[in-house]
Amino acid sequence: MEFQKRKTAAMADLNSPAPDKSPKGNIDTPIIPLLNVINGHPSYFTTSSCSGRISILSQDAASPSTAKKKSGGGFWLFVSHEPVQPQALSNLLFPPPGKQHSVGSAPISGGILVFRFEPLIIAAECETLGAAQRLVSLAVSCGFRESGITSTKKRVIVAIRCSIRLEVPLGTGERLMVSPEFLEYLVQVANEKMEANRQRTHLFLNKLVSAFDSSQQNDSASGDVGINSDTIIEAKNNIGSLRSSEAALVRFSTLELVGEPVERLFLWGHSACTLYGKKIVVFGGFGGLGRHARKNDLFVLDADSRSVETIDGGPGAPLPRLGHTCSAVGDSVYAIGGRADPLNILNEIWVFDYEKRDWMLLRCGGSFFPPRHRHAAVAVGSKIYVYGGIDNDGVLSSLYALDTISLKWSEMETRGDQPGPCHSHSMVADGSNSLYLFGGFDGDRALGDLFRFDIRRSQWSRLKTSGKSPNARFSHSMFIYSDRLFVFGGCPLRDECRELFLLDLRNLSWKRMTMETSSSSGGGALFVRSAANVVGDDLIVIGGGASCYAFGTKFSAPMRCNLSQMELPRAREFEAIPVPRVVRLKKEYAKSGKDVLKRFGWLDLGRRVYSEDGGSYIRFPVTAEFCALLEEDDHDEELITARLSANTSSSVALDLLAGCGATELFIDEVVEARKKSTSPYRVMREGVATLLRNHGLPLKLLEQLPSRWEKLGDMIVLPVGSFNDRLWDTMTPDELWSVVARSLGTDRLARQGRVAGNGTRDSNLEIVRGKDGWVEHRENNGIVYRFDSAKCMFSWGNASEKLRMARLDCGGEVVVDLFAGIGYFVLPFLVR
Repeated sequence: MEFQKRKTAAMADLNSPAPDKSPKGNIDTPIIPLLNVINGHPSYFTTSSCSGRISILSQDAASPSTAKKKSGGGFWLFVSHEPVQPQALSNLLFPPPGKQHSVGSAPISGGILVFRFEPLIIAAECETLGAAQRLVSLAVSCGFRESGITSTKKRVIVAIRCSIRLEVPLGTGERLMVSPEFLEYLVQVANEKMEANRQRTHLFLNKLVSAFDSSQQNDSASGDVGINSDTIIEAKNNIGSLRSSEAALVRFSTLELVGEPVERLFLWGHSACTLYGKKIVVFGGFGGLGRHARKNDLFVLDADSRSVETIDGGPGAPLPRLGHTCSAVGDSVYAIGGRADPLNILNEIWVFDYEKRDWMLLRCGGSFFPPRHRHAAVAVGSKIYVYGGIDNDGVLSSLYALDTISLKWSEMETRGDQPGPCHSHSMVADGSNSLYLFGGFDGDRALGDLFRFDIRRSQWSRLKTSGKSPNARFSHSMFIYSDRLFVFGGCPLRDECRELFLLDLRNLSWKRMTMETSSSSGGGALFVRSAANVVGDDLIVIGGGASCYAFGTKFSAPMRCNLSQMELPRAREFEAIPVPRVVRLKKEYAKSGKDVLKRFGWLDLGRRVYSEDGGSYIRFPVTAEFCALLEEDDHDEELITARLSANTSSSVALDLLAGCGATELFIDEVVEARKKSTSPYRVMREGVATLLRNHGLPLKLLEQLPSRWEKLGDMIVLPVGSFNDRLWDTMTPDELWSVVARSLGTDRLARQGRVAGNGTRDSNLEIVRGKDGWVEHRENNGIVYRFDSAKCMFSWGNASEKLRMARLDCGGEVVVDLFAGIGYFVLPFLVR
């Protein structure tokens, strides 16, 4: 009875419009839903609370009358229950020269200034000791590990709190001992702690609603009255909206294996890659069955059947190692570098032939490739790109490429905003054009920048993204799926590493999702130095863990996540791509109108001007800025003229433009016609993609489709490197080449080989569709060449140079062509 009286009085004070006893005078908005849930239960009510705050406190000083006093002594110069902009504190503590620090109109003097972050704290009275124990248990499971019970004869009080605090002295009111840069760093750390505090608070609210909801159902069945149902519904709505807009859920489940004990894949520091689109090859690492040690075992996991094939390291296998990389090219796996022991850093290149089940140590030429481990590597076509890593001399920052055909290393000359030295970073490829590199450790600190490398231009760029990006980390995982780049796990171990961050590569906007692991995994999967591979729509995570002297070695079981069923966060809708528009002007006003458009930057120089109605009107392509001024729905000439005049400095010229008929926007018919046409490359890509799906082959093979080719008479010659993976041989040649030939509008196909290195530089062209290589090729200069393309070298290019040479006056001259070949220049001379 006494508990109910105290709760009634507390709720009356809580709902009163009068200010409460806190310096703010009211409840912190972020935790109102949580307080409503607690107070809505008949066994609890809250007595005090704080959602978490960032503050600057002046201790042991007389407080000005305008300051917010603190009960423990001193007063607050600054308090915020939300993340803080560094500039707000810089303006407070580092005023312009000649001005004093002040709170309101009172100057700050004396006292020690302390920068603080304090997490959520809630004090709640409970009806019984059992109710208190249940509340504390829930709070502890959500990260509020310092929660506890204070029991007296009359009252049972629970304090819900955690230890993610921060307290740093800044100096005194007369003399600060920190710089603006250090203050900015403190604000950054405090904001990160504020975010971690927010996540724990929302998790606590979620679990509290679930627990109280099930309790209500049980009580209803027994006739008892539980928590108010409206409070539950409101809280669920709050949680649902939060999850959809901020941190959606991605679920991981333990991958049960067939044929091998799961402990064999208890590894970290290993490497894995995907073969044939469905098999995952795992090599090396630390851990395994029995005594934990470096391993050189190789496992092949079939993602569909969950069966594991073990290929034990024999005499011909590489040394046991960790910190290496594995990359798949065709049906071969290339293991690069690693560390065999603390003093033995490797630069070996081993290749595993899956069909033969055989290892071979490669002897590679080209540039010297230094030993390294904890580097990153990714295969693109027939090349493997390697960045960074660490050796005995320090952290590396170079980018190397291994050509798996010529077996030569090349240290790439790159430009742009390049990543610095780093190890334990991640790198992935987006098709055949770009590499993405994130995070790592530079020897002093964790890194959090995202870089993109343009392979064709050999140029790095530091990406500018929107949204909350992943915190700085290393030893994490990264992968690409459905035009999104995903980052999760890694060190340092903190709450953010229990989230999965995704970057939409179309608009470079980050979103984050909460990672939920199944109970069978213990909910404690440690995604550190694990290997993540995408197989179809599944993400397979092998291993992960760490070694600790105090608590032993921790390993994670293999995990699986269906990416197609992720509860993706609500993404901001893309801005509609503006339809290309033109302005129509009468022919007599075309020059004047064009001058106005060019003067104000409204003429789109990337598109061409064209005429209509027999030349009576000229259509000028205009920019999106101009389209915003002339909205489609507004055709009032006076209104449009007024808008143009209001946005420029030359109303006379704009009146002229409007007088020329620039009152309406039209769709650019030339661009629209180009959009409707389908390129041969797109037709080929779609046709080959259908073939790959029918044969169950990975769509990654589409990267080997050529975007350019040569035409010799009626024959299309594909470049070197196209369709060179052995997987193409699993379909019949006629099936593949007929689709490619149809796409390119020809009946005959050939594939260029490498020119022979002999004295006559013989052609190695391969006829893949058609009887022979004889072609009849007509040049622009009117000369017809007839030759066997399989035996004779022919250069399709240099057309402009051939025409230029043919126009030279050679009358009475002796012409000596030292590279006559089949007469590229001699025959034009003779004809002309």
